[in-house]
Order: sequence, then structure tokens, then C-alpha cells
Amino acid sequence: MNKSNVDQINASYTKEYCHQLELAYGNNMMSEGGAEAIDQMFKNVALNHKKVLDFGSGLGGVAFYLASKHQAQVAGVEINPEMIDGALSKRPDNIKDLVDFQLIKGDQKLPFPDQSFDVVYSRGVIVHLPDSQREKTFQEFHRVLKKGGRLVIFDWLSPKKGQWSPEMQDLIETESLPLYAHTPQSYIKDLQRHGFSDVKFSDLSENHTKYNQDVVDRLSSKDIKNTFIKAYGETTYTEHLNGYKDIRDCNKTGKGISAHFLAVKQ
Repeated sequence: MNKSNVDQINASYTKEYCHQLELAYGNNMMSEGGAEAIDQMFKNVALNHKKVLDFGSGLGGVAFYLASKHQAQVAGVEINPEMIDGALSKRPDNIKDLVDFQLIKGDQKLPFPDQSFDVVYSRGVIVHLPDSQREKTFQEFHRVLKKGGRLVIFDWLSPKKGQWSPEMQDLIETESLPLYAHTPQSYIKDLQRHGFSDVKFSDLSENHTKYNQDVVDRLSSKDIKNTFIKAYGETTYTEHLNGYKDIRDCNKTGKGISAHFLAVKQ
């Protein structure tokens, strides 16, 4: 990830924006679906007392959940220093020995020895990486996984490689976030090319249509709506509400794909 890409992401994910995401998704969460979506993501993946890497750990919501439910030892890495500070400050006392977070640079190798983890996962993060950094990231995932380890990825994809629908493109411009369009087929080939086998793809768009409708309903509730508008104004509130409606509709119509990948390092 080049410096301008890192700077753009960090400039977008301000403390205020992260709080807006929490109003939409719930405390410590930076994506939709809550516990149900996390359980779906790790279905059939052994996590109890495993060593796990969270790539793009955000405010720590997924890491906290896995450590609490499965006693997994989770190492989170993130390029945004405000998110690291936020995650560390929100880390529950009962799992402090199980979860840690550290800041990384976008172009550096992951700060872990070879074959360090039983499971590596990333949720809604790879889509932000340009192709050169995406390639290096897949290489690093393969390096730090143990033999037989599992790679679990949730990401947003497009039916057309290199091209988003007009609705998604409008959302990208509104949010000022870099998003790179890949298809399920190109994703599978890239994972296989970097040494992963038994790559399985699942289209979770139907689930995420529901999850984003849940977000719309949550934001429309009186308390959340009033809190949001009081803190950030009605214009910003309306942009967020319409954005989740657009994501919902793109999932529903196939213009955007909520994708799940599971792969193995042999």
C-alpha cells in the first residue's frame, strides 16, 4: 500500500467516522451483522484456544468476540493509529491477556515469524488494497500461517473486475474511500497462485441484504437518529442512512457481492 493510499484511508477513518460506524453497527464494530455475521464467517473453523491474526482489526470488535467466545489468542494489526488506541482502550479486562493490537505500515512485512498462526482472517479490508499491496498481503498471510492453517476472508466484490456499479461508485465517492473491484473468480485464482488450496467461495449477499436493512432500521430508531444528528448533523446522518440503503440494494440486485472465502495452507 503506497503512502497516498494509507493517508487516504487514515484520513477517512477519523475518530468521528469510527464513532459514526459504531452508531450504525454497535460498539466496537466496523461492519454489519454483529455476532451472527462473525459466527457465519468462522463456520466450520476451529478457534478454541487457537492463535489467530486479525488483519485490519479496526476497533477490535471481532477480536474481542473471538477471544471471549473461543478463548482464542488474537493479534490484531492495523495501519490507523487512532483505531489502535481505540481498540486498546476498549479491550475488556477479562480478555486482556488474549488480545493485543499493534500498528503496522502499509508496505512492511507482518511483524511475526513464519508459521505463527493457526488462523488468519480479514473482514472488509482487502478491498481497500491496490493490486501490488494485495499481492504482498496474500504472500504474508501464507508465510505466517502454520501448515494446515486456515485463511478466512470476508470482502466486498464486483461482478466485473476493475469496475463497480454506478451505485457503488457513488458510494465510494461520497465516503472518499479507495475500493478496488475484484470478482470471485479473480479472488480464487489469486489465492491459489499464492499457495492456498481447497479455496471455497460463498456468496453471502442475501445475508448482508438483511444486515444492511437492520442497520437502516437501527439508524432510523429515535434514540440513535437523535444521537447521530446531535453529534454530526442531519446532512451527515442522511448520507449514512442512504449509503446503507444503497449497499442493501446492491447486495439484493447483484451489483455488489458480499463474499466469503475459506482456504488452507498445505
